[in-house]
Amino acid sequence: MLSINDLQNGINIAYEGTPYQVLEVLHLHIGRGGSSIQTKLKNLKTGGVLNRNFKPSDTFEEADILKQKVKYLYNHREEFWFCEESNQVNRFKISREQLGGATNFLKPNTVIEALKFNGE
Repeated sequence: MLSINDLQNGINIAYEGTPYQVLEVLHLHIGRGGSSIQTKLKNLKTGGVLNRNFKPSDTFEEADILKQKVKYLYNHREEFWFCEESNQVNRFKISREQLGGATNFLKPNTVIEALKFNGE
């Protein structure tokens, strides 16, 4: 488990079951009140940015993210098919919603880096 003191720019955490990358951390201490941190987190599934304040009692899990080279094969009815770069038999699909605007730049046989979190 990570505490607010362990949060640094660039690390990946799991917050509310979703993987985030920490973009900014700002430690705040206001008068006699307790300290807190202000963060900017990037959702690694959707790409959205979340601004959130945390108290010293908050804890986080480090996100177990696997980076893997994959090859784009083709798309069919809003499903985009990929395979592992080294093993083309191991194929999987990703929805247009998960890929977002990246679908405009995919061409067959393009190798990209995919992030895997909890089997997704």
